Amino acid sequence: MESDREEVLRANRSFYRAFEDYDISSMQEVWSNGDYVRCTHPGWKTLIGWSEVRQSWEGIFSNPTMMKFELHNVQIDIVNTIALVSLIEEITSVSTEGTQKFKVVASNVFEQKGARWQMILHHGSGYTFPERSSHFN
Repeated sequence: MESDREEVLRANRSFYRAFEDYDISSMQEVWSNGDYVRCTHPGWKTLIGWSEVRQSWEGIFSNPTMMKFELHNVQIDIVNTIALVSLIEEITSVSTEGTQKFKVVASNVFEQKGARWQMILHHGSGYTFPERSSHFN
């Protein structure tokens, strides 16, 4: 079970590396390419199927903004061939308009396919908990 956890952590890190690098090829490697995958970016409608999800990443990656992620409170649960990862993304965004920092509460779901864990869902929501809340602190 520990090796599965390590592999899920590796897959999760690969997702954020592909995101930071704005690398669509690496992002495609992270994701399952099925019609059942889902992605909800903060403030967006839920995208269904790899075609829609890929188009969203292509659009995000065409933006000149640089993003760096610090991941906090990473929790992993594995049930059979599904891994649930919950975490807080602390994002630093640098654009021509300056630097912004914000937090997103995220859920990433991976499906085991052979020896690999591939993402089937990413859901990000704006972080709205007060700083002193017991939630995710």
